[in-house]
Amino acid sequence: MDTFTIRQLDDYKAILVILHPGYRLSVDYPEARLKALFAALPEPYHFIVDFTQLSPSMEDLMRTATATARGESPLLQNPNVNRIFILTHSTLVKLAAKGLNSPIFGHVNITVHSALSEVFNDICELWGEWDHSAEPLDQHAAAK
Repeated sequence: MDTFTIRQLDDYKAILVILHPGYRLSVDYPEARLKALFAALPEPYHFIVDFTQLSPSMEDLMRTATATARGESPLLQNPNVNRIFILTHSTLVKLAAKGLNSPIFGHVNITVHSALSEVFNDICELWGEWDHSAEPLDQHAAAK
């Protein structure tokens, strides 16, 4: 079984990564796939990462933060990454997301929510109105 799912949600101009149980942040991170996907997009897309099925350690979160926000061409600094959203119920993940908005990580601004519908509402607010052609997805529909 795959430890993650990547979905391109064109109706929301978003890339959704769902991390499944068994996903190891420091081992399974699909950096090359995500960079290629964002590079191929015709315009910036939002980046949504669903941590709701995981309970990562502080060490895993630090390694992931370093890999995604620092170094040569970090994913979270990619010009085709618009807004970044994290889905989680974990206080530790929420704190890690907040910590990315610091000088050492390049002031990466991340919005944290507990449900995918909240992210879609944020995206629609950014557009200034609800796009009725884009049907709302719940987490189960997005994973199919």
